[in-house]
Amino acid sequence: VLKLERPDFIFLGLDNLEHRAVATLIEHPATDDIPVFGLTSRARLADEYELKLAGAKGLLNYAFEPYQLQALVKNLAERLGNTDEQDN
Repeated sequence: VLKLERPDFIFLGLDNLEHRAVATLIEHPATDDIPVFGLTSRARLADEYELKLAGAKGLLNYAFEPYQLQALVKNLAERLGNTDEQDN
């Protein structure tokens, strides 16, 4: 799929917190420039720390509110220098 389309972000479900999957995406030339975020049902500070060490840009709990996702994407866009706002 990545050969056909390049996603802006990758949200990876991590119920078992498979940090190696995140690291593999970050290390692979086809996906190394795509921001990876973890989605989990057990978001703990230690889990977020381990994911960031693996290269993830952040972690969201499955029970997130829409504004949390919007803030995460906006923050990343600002860090990447893309501050074009289409919808507010």
